Amino acid sequence: MRAFKTIFKLTGLILTLTFNVYLLMAQETINIVPNPQEVIFTEGSFSLEGEVGISLYLKNKVEEAFIFEQLKNEFNQSIGSGINVQEGGGTRRIIIGVEGGSRAFNRLINQFDLKPGEELGKEGYKLLVTSDLILISANSIKGAFYGAQTLKQLIRTERFDLAIPALQIKDWPDLEIRGMMDDISRGPVPTKEYMYQQIERMAEMKVNLLTYYTQDVVKTESHPAFAPPGGALDIQEWAELADYAKKYHIDLVGNFQSFGHFENILKHPEYAHLGEGGALLSPAFEESYQLLGDIYREMIPAFHSDYFHINSDETFDLGTGASKAMVDSLGEAVVYSNHIKRIYEIITGMGKKVMMWGDIALEQPKILELLPKDIILVTWGYDIMDDYAPRIIPFKEAGFTQLVSTGVLNSSSTIPDFNIAKGNIGGFMAESKKQNVWGMLNTVWDDGGFALFSRDWYGVTFAADQSWNSNPKDPTYDTRFNKAVYGSTNNGITEALSKINELADLKSTEKMNEAILWGPLVPEKGAEVLTNISDWAEVKKIAREAEKLLEKADPLIYSQDIEFIQHTIDLYEYLASSRPDLVKASELYKQALAIQNEDPIKSRKILVDIYGIVTEIYEDLTELKIRNQFLWISENRVYALDRVVSRYDHQIESLKEVKELTLNTIFDFDKGIKLPKPEDVRLNITSTDGWYFQGWLMVEPFPNAKGFTDPGVDHLEDMNGIEGTFPNVTEEFYFDGIKYRWRRVNTPYFAKVDLDEIHGESKNVVGYAFAHIDIEEDRVVRATLGSSDGVEVFLNGESVHQNYTERDFKLDEDELYLPLKAGRNHLMIRITNKEGDWAFSFRLPDSEMRSSKNRYKIIE
Repeated sequence: MRAFKTIFKLTGLILTLTFNVYLLMAQETINIVPNPQEVIFTEGSFSLEGEVGISLYLKNKVEEAFIFEQLKNEFNQSIGSGINVQEGGGTRRIIIGVEGGSRAFNRLINQFDLKPGEELGKEGYKLLVTSDLILISANSIKGAFYGAQTLKQLIRTERFDLAIPALQIKDWPDLEIRGMMDDISRGPVPTKEYMYQQIERMAEMKVNLLTYYTQDVVKTESHPAFAPPGGALDIQEWAELADYAKKYHIDLVGNFQSFGHFENILKHPEYAHLGEGGALLSPAFEESYQLLGDIYREMIPAFHSDYFHINSDETFDLGTGASKAMVDSLGEAVVYSNHIKRIYEIITGMGKKVMMWGDIALEQPKILELLPKDIILVTWGYDIMDDYAPRIIPFKEAGFTQLVSTGVLNSSSTIPDFNIAKGNIGGFMAESKKQNVWGMLNTVWDDGGFALFSRDWYGVTFAADQSWNSNPKDPTYDTRFNKAVYGSTNNGITEALSKINELADLKSTEKMNEAILWGPLVPEKGAEVLTNISDWAEVKKIAREAEKLLEKADPLIYSQDIEFIQHTIDLYEYLASSRPDLVKASELYKQALAIQNEDPIKSRKILVDIYGIVTEIYEDLTELKIRNQFLWISENRVYALDRVVSRYDHQIESLKEVKELTLNTIFDFDKGIKLPKPEDVRLNITSTDGWYFQGWLMVEPFPNAKGFTDPGVDHLEDMNGIEGTFPNVTEEFYFDGIKYRWRRVNTPYFAKVDLDEIHGESKNVVGYAFAHIDIEEDRVVRATLGSSDGVEVFLNGESVHQNYTERDFKLDEDELYLPLKAGRNHLMIRITNKEGDWAFSFRLPDSEMRSSKNRYKIIE
C-alpha cells in the first residue's frame, strides 16, 4: 500500500509539473527586465479596465505613498482614462506589503501561500496575479519596491491586451550588488535632470548602486580652482543626487580619482608641483594627502553610502618624479600600498569603507598582502575573454570582497559595439555567479568626449539584466528590452542597433571608432590624401537598412533615445556619401584640367559640378554638427561641448575653403586664367586599394648617436631583447635607468605614421612600433613599407628586412615578404632618423584585413 501511495504521489507530481509546463508553453512569455527567476502561468487574467484599488502594507507611509504614486503614474501613461486607480479597497485590488506589514496582510499571504521566505533575502519578492487580485510580498521595503517595478512593466507590456495574464513570480537577484558607473570626467557631464532620469530608469532595472567617475568635476570650498566652470557639481548638488537615489533604493557612492589620471587637476598651476609625469598625484608630498583629505571631508558627508570609490588605477607614472627614490628603495608595490593605506586611514576615519580598482594589485600580487582586507577591490576587463576566472580568483583567494567591472565602451566611439559589450557582460556575470562574487559594477567610459549616454541604454540594461539573473545566451532579451524599457510593440530599436553594429566588422568603420569622422577629409594645399573607398557602398546600405528598422520603433516612453540613434545612422550615411563623392570631385577636377584647352565649356561645367558636390558635403556636415549640439545640451551641460564642435569645425572649415577655392577657380577661369593643379585647390585625393596599418604600440624614442644607421644597441634588453619582446599596452621596462612604457597610437592618416607628430620633432633617434598579425594558416605575405630614415623589420623575433639609409619618406618604397605562421605573429619595426621629417608606413597590399587597435587579422 505504501508503495502504491508513493507511486500515486509521484504520478500526481509529474502530472502537476506537466500541466504547469503546458501552461507555460501555452502562454506568451512575459517581457520583464531583468528577467524574473521563476514564472508560472495559471488560468485567467487581471483586467486593466474599470476600477482598481491599491493597498500597501510597508509600515512606512512615505514608502507606501511613493510606490502608490509610481503605479498610478504607470497606469496613467500606459492605460490612460480606461482605468480608475484608487487608494484602498475595491472588488479588484493590488496589494503590496512586507511580511509583518499588518495582520491582515499576513493572513492574505498565508492564504495564497505567498510568504516570501528567507531564501528571497532583502531584495527578492513574490508576485501573484489572479482575475481579481495582484499580490506582492517581500521581506523588506526594497523587495516590495522591486516587485512594484515588475508590476509596472507588466502593465506597460500588456496594455494593448488590457489584461495581465494570471501568473506567479518568485524572484531574487543572483548578485547582491548590481552597480553602474558613468564617466563624467572625459567630456559630457549630464544635467541634473538627466541624472535623475538615469536614477529612475536604473531603479526600474533593479540596479542598486550608482557612482559617477570623478576626476575634477566637483566644486569644493577648499579647492575651487580645479573645478571646471559650468562642468562641476558642488557638494549640495551631490547631496541632492544622493537623496534622490536613496528614494529609488539606489546607493549613490561618492567617487574621486585619488592617484593616477590626475592630469585634469595637475594642469592647474596651484597643483602642478604635486604631479609626476603630468598624470599622477605624487605620494612623495604630504601636501598630496592634505589635498585629498580636504576633498574627502567635503564630499563624503554628502553621500548616504557606506562606501567611497578612490579609483587609483593605471598609476603608470609612479616613480618617474619625486617618488623615484621611494620606489627605488621600497619597490612600486610598497609605495603604491602605502599611498592607499594613507587614504584608507582618512576615509575609514570618517566611517566609510574604501572601494578601488584592482588592476595594479592584479599586476603586482604583493599589494594584496599589504592592503587592509576590508577594502573593496573592483576587478575589471572590457573585452570578450576566453576565461574570466583569472580576473576574480586572485582577489578571492587573498580574502578580499570584490566587484567585477564590465564595460559598455564608449571610448572614442560613435556608439558602443554592443556585440563586444554583451559578450563581456554575459561572460563576466556567468563567472561571477559561479565564483559567488559580491557584485558587479558596469561601466560607461567616455574617453574622447564624443559619446552620449542616451545611446548606451541597450548595454546598460543588459548588465542590469545579467547581474540579476545570469543567462548570457537568453534569446528573449531584445524583445524584453524593447517592450519593457520602451513600451514598444516591436523590436525596431534593437534591430536597428544590431544592424548598425555590423559596421564594426568593416575595415573603414571597424569598432565604431569615431576617428573616421575626424581624419583628413581633404589634403592641405600642396599635399595629397590617399583613401580606400571600397567599403562605403556597404556602409551606406547598412545605414539605410538601420534607418528603416528604426522607423518601425514606436516607444511609449523615452522616445528621445531614438533621435540619438538616428544621428549615429546619419553620421554613417554622411561618411558613406562624402568619401566617394570627394574622390569623384578630385577625379572630375583632373578631367577638367586635362580638357580645359580643347573643351573649356565642358571644363567649366565640370567645375560647377564639383562646387555642387563640395557644397552638399559642407551643408550635410554643418547640419549634423547642429543636431549634435542639440542632442548634447538636451542630455548634458554645455561644458566640454566645444571639444566636439571644434572637431566638426575643423572639417567644416576645410570643406568651406575647398568650396571657396573652387568658386575662385571658376571666377579665374572665366577671366581666361588656366586651372591650377589639384593640390593647389586641395583636391588631390587619390583612391587606393589595400589598407595601411594605423594602430600600433609605441614607446618614446631613444637617442641614436649613429643617426640613420643601425644603433647597434638593444634598447629592449630589459624585455627579453628585440628578439623576444612582444609587448602589451602599458607594459613598462627600463633602459639606461629611464622607465619606458608601451602605449597605443592610432594615426589619423590613412597611410602615413607621422612620428614627428607623435613624438615631437626629433634628431638622431630610433623608435619602435609593434603590432600583431593573426592568420589561420602558414602563408608568405607580401608587404610594402616606407620610411625616413632607416628601417628594420622583425617578425616573431627574427630580422626579415633592413634598409638603414638616409632618405625622404615615400610610401611603399620597400618591398618584403613575411613568412607568417598560423596563429599570432609578432611584428616589430625599428625606425631611425638623423634629422628632418620622421615617418613610416606599412601595409599588406594583397591581403584583406580587419583590425582592432594594434591587432590585425588576415581574413583572405
